[in-house]
Amino acid sequence: MATKAILRLNDGAIAVFSGEPNQSERGILSPVYTLESNGSVAVPTGLVFIRFAEGVDIESQHEAINRAGYKVAQSLSYAPHTAWLHAQSGNIVDA
Repeated sequence: MATKAILRLNDGAIAVFSGEPNQSERGILSPVYTLESNGSVAVPTGLVFIRFAEGVDIESQHEAINRAGYKVAQSLSYAPHTAWLHAQSGNIVDA
């Protein structure tokens, strides 16, 4: 694996490298996608964006979110009907 990340997300918790991975590297390996050659990348982060109807705030939906297997990772003060969620398991694939 290349030693220099081409992209870092979540304060460095997720790093994107070009080329083939070195299987001996520690950490979780996950594919990165592009829609077209040399296009912008789509990186699985384990986060899911949710939006309820205007007027339905996230705070009122915590029980439903939890029943669906998620927890609120970040509420957005400027859009109280939206939030970033992550799977309760903490696994990217479960998101």
